[in-house]
Amino acid sequence: MRRMTREDIEEEEEEFRRALDAIPPPIPPDGGWGWVIVCASFLMNMIVDGVCYSYGILMPSLIETFKTSTAMMSLGGAMLLGTYMMSGPVASALCNKIGSRKVAVFGCLISTVSILASHALERGSAFSIVFGLCGGVGFGFMFLASLLVVGFYFERNRGIAATLAMCGSSVGMAVMAPLTRWLIDRYEWTGCIIILSGIVMQGFVLGALLRPIDGDLRRRKKLILKRMEEDKRIGVQTCIILQRLIEQKRYDRTLSSGSLNNGIITRDNLVIREKDFHKHGIFSGLRSAFSRSSINISLGSGRPTPNLQTKRPHAPSALTDGTSCHSETVPMMQQQSPSPASLHRQVLLSQSGQIRKNNSARSLDTVANQCGPIGDVSREFSSAHDIPQYEVECEDQRSASTERLLRKFLHATPDVDRPMYRKDIYYTGSVQILPEFHDDINSYVASITEIPDTKSIADQDFWSRLPLLPKPMKDVLRNVFDADTFKSPTYILLVVSTSLTMVGYYIPFLLLPSYAVNGTGGHISEQSAAYLLTALGFSNTFGRLISGVLATRNWLDSVIINNLALLIAGAMTLVLPFCESYFLLVVFSFVFGLCVAAFSSLRSVIVVELMGLDKLTTCYSQLVIFHGISVLIGAPVAGYLLDKYNYFYPFYFAGGCMLLSGLLSMFLRKVAQVERRKSGHGGSQSSSENEMKMKSLGTPHEIVGLG
Repeated sequence: MRRMTREDIEEEEEEFRRALDAIPPPIPPDGGWGWVIVCASFLMNMIVDGVCYSYGILMPSLIETFKTSTAMMSLGGAMLLGTYMMSGPVASALCNKIGSRKVAVFGCLISTVSILASHALERGSAFSIVFGLCGGVGFGFMFLASLLVVGFYFERNRGIAATLAMCGSSVGMAVMAPLTRWLIDRYEWTGCIIILSGIVMQGFVLGALLRPIDGDLRRRKKLILKRMEEDKRIGVQTCIILQRLIEQKRYDRTLSSGSLNNGIITRDNLVIREKDFHKHGIFSGLRSAFSRSSINISLGSGRPTPNLQTKRPHAPSALTDGTSCHSETVPMMQQQSPSPASLHRQVLLSQSGQIRKNNSARSLDTVANQCGPIGDVSREFSSAHDIPQYEVECEDQRSASTERLLRKFLHATPDVDRPMYRKDIYYTGSVQILPEFHDDINSYVASITEIPDTKSIADQDFWSRLPLLPKPMKDVLRNVFDADTFKSPTYILLVVSTSLTMVGYYIPFLLLPSYAVNGTGGHISEQSAAYLLTALGFSNTFGRLISGVLATRNWLDSVIINNLALLIAGAMTLVLPFCESYFLLVVFSFVFGLCVAAFSSLRSVIVVELMGLDKLTTCYSQLVIFHGISVLIGAPVAGYLLDKYNYFYPFYFAGGCMLLSGLLSMFLRKVAQVERRKSGHGGSQSSSENEMKMKSLGTPHEIVGLG
């Protein structure tokens, strides 16, 4: 048994990589472990958003301790939520490279350490940076990892699963606000921070539950071995067929004059003529073998194939046909392909699977006994010495090499398993209402899985100049920072309107508890003020559930629902300074929570309706960046207005921004229609283009490379 050379090892590794890349996209189970994923995502969102939206409970104690302004301490809350949103592109790139589980655990580590370290700081600015900036980055990693893995596990039940997972955010508001208040009263704010860091630490357990959809490595090993065995079998067949064609061109070809017009008699004594060979799949099988083989052999050269040694056969003598008809020798004619009878023999010989290293050549009769009679009309070789002997790599050596490669590549992630290559990964509505959806879930998953072709990207591309950045991360960041989206007036209007919403969105969460205690005459206790956020959280939960149901209905316009919700939320915030009784504050909390739930739940749905599914990843990622910037602007401005004036101005500022956002959003549909009309696209073009694309690509296995 000869030792494997470096070329052999490289060839084996390349074969293994092809088998790894040829694994089909994982089909979402729409259940099973996916419901465990939903529960883990629910609890993770509960912790993350619970801490973020209960920051207003902490802020009065922080202002008193650090002797600083409301604007400075509100910046800490703004950083917490703003960086939580702005870290989305980096988190998504990391998820595409190392997986959601590792990103969630890493984010949990960052947030836990940051929150724990912030309790020992002595300056308000340092607290805002450590607690807000660093903690927000970790929260962003945790949130996005949980969002992506839910989208990867569900397709048909995506709307239900995503809604349930996102309800954890609103439940966190309802639970964490009174808990934070109780912890401050019992252990002061420093002890509260320590306990909150311990609660955040539970994200390690929850992150560990975010198992990859192809987490069963035995299944992946089975797929890889199956593909490698298939490539090996077809590769050997192709080598044998091509080598015998080369040898046959060197000698005279013998045709039997009694062969019934060059036909073949099968084992069932059926006569197959040359024109009928396509019906029996001989030529199609040969073409399939040629197309799947990675070995290039010129028919005009006599060089043997790699890993295949050929002993030169003797020149065949006059062949006997085994029938009463006589044979005559005809000189070889210069033609490109041999006779159909010869091709039939090659296919049968190659499919016998009995050719191994150091095995003596078997006679044609021996192979025929195993594969069935080739036909008694003619014989191509008169004895065993006339048949070329082929030596293939030893099976045990092949097996050892395969096991070595399995150990090396088993934990490698195929590109089809990376979440950001799914076009609908951010979509939180029901995918069954999408025009791209197919009843065949396999076809749908294949149609929305798109792996970028880096060869088509220009060398001047910024991301291609970063050699240390892995390709999966480059693909995501290149997609996120694609400036072509800003050529669309519809998208620009969507960015402006939603950014205005986020400027005022966080202000009621931040200032409502302190307003209830200090702005209403002092008759509301701090614990009762915390329960206002509980009412807001429960109404937000109810609003998310309603929005999730409405988003699955084709006859409802998500843009109109969003616009009405923003107008109502903005109007309620404008009148908040006039609500001095606890009952009116509860009413405000319930209505405001209900309205902002629609905005939070329908963002991805609205992006798909206005920009299309192909632009979802780019547009949604860019939107959350602008939303984070808006929060960083809005909260400190509101804090400054409170320091300078009173509670009226911050709420006027927040309500005015949200009201203006709702008014601008009313023109989204009109602008989108005008843009389509100018570009010459009809309303159903995206669907028809997708269907044409699917037809041109073929079956799902063909799309991912499994011919």
